[in-house]
Amino acid sequence: MNRQQYMASIGTLPPILREKQEEIDTKRMQTELTHEEQVRMAFYPCVIAHIIWKYVEEVLSEAAAQKVSLLLPISRSVKKLRKEYEHSLLDDLDYRHRKTIETQTDKFMMEYGRDFALLYFSVNGEFKKKLPNYPYDTMRSKAIIAMLFIDLLDEHNRRMDKMLYERIGENRQSIRIPMMAKLHQYMEAIAGDAGKFDFANEHVRNGIKVMYNRLLQAEYDLI
Repeated sequence: MNRQQYMASIGTLPPILREKQEEIDTKRMQTELTHEEQVRMAFYPCVIAHIIWKYVEEVLSEAAAQKVSLLLPISRSVKKLRKEYEHSLLDDLDYRHRKTIETQTDKFMMEYGRDFALLYFSVNGEFKKKLPNYPYDTMRSKAIIAMLFIDLLDEHNRRMDKMLYERIGENRQSIRIPMMAKLHQYMEAIAGDAGKFDFANEHVRNGIKVMYNRLLQAEYDLI
């Protein structure tokens, strides 16, 4: 199976990661969009979502290791949400597609590990500056990073909306899917008083911008 066939088989985007898919003419997209545009539509959101869950898993592991009893109810809710996400992927993607997303995301995170580390240090530094007396700063910083990537997924989908409109006249208005909205709320609760964190901090914004640029320039093996 070549890359074009792979993109045709995966469709545009699993329902769990996009909104109002039924309104999009998939066949028209496959004929009128370039291969790179199709990859951006179908594959990039899956990578971002996998990155989000990687951070969420680390947050839950930190909470368990630190025995943060107050977070037990939230941890249970997040684990339930994770199962819903996995079940949705099982419905929409076969094993080979799911494995490709997993392996290519892991490869991406390893290849750009330095940039992920710099993003963490930017977030953690800002967190300590704004909330110096809050415990569990590592766990809370990773929860904030998960939130940043959820925001990035929204931004990417809006960019794809614009691209669809400009290229084939499809007027799609993406909104944050309910599952990611819930996950964002849970991560915000774990971060604690996230309203004091400066999400517009220059180093934080540059860090997430770099990660998006890396996502666009990375090479993926979709065969």
